[in-house]
Amino acid sequence: MAITRLNNNSISSVTALPSGIDTGKIAQAIEGSSAGVVSTSSDAYSVINTVNITPTASSSKIILIGTVGEPDQVDGRLEARFFRDSTELNDSERKICTEVGRGLSNTGAETHRGNISQHCIDVPNTTSQITYTIKIKRTGSGTVRVGNGGSNTLLVMELLA
Repeated sequence: MAITRLNNNSISSVTALPSGIDTGKIAQAIEGSSAGVVSTSSDAYSVINTVNITPTASSSKIILIGTVGEPDQVDGRLEARFFRDSTELNDSERKICTEVGRGLSNTGAETHRGNISQHCIDVPNTTSQITYTIKIKRTGSGTVRVGNGGSNTLLVMELLA
């Protein structure tokens, strides 16, 4: 790919990008509704945030930006994942967190962490409604909790090709 140089002396005088540079367009952006504080002692996933979106084109990419609000645990380890409908988006680039709290002793004392955020791009190849969720579960034993002092958020944006 050739390098394109701007012919202006100042970036403030740039009024448009050179031809041939595709910037894409955000068709829609939807922020999810948080479940608030969620606590679980289960190895099954619990939903902490949900967004429904209907892509306008099958070639669209979906950008997900998720935050797990201030996870804390007494003695459990937390996993958080993005899901498209019932399918876990499970490659290493799309996991929000794995085993937060690993190595904690079973002291019964709460351990708080800062918010954990992750983003990813999904290509669902559909114009049908999709439900994106962030789900959490405990691994090992004990109890984990999120949303206690920080918000669980999910922002979903459709990027047109």
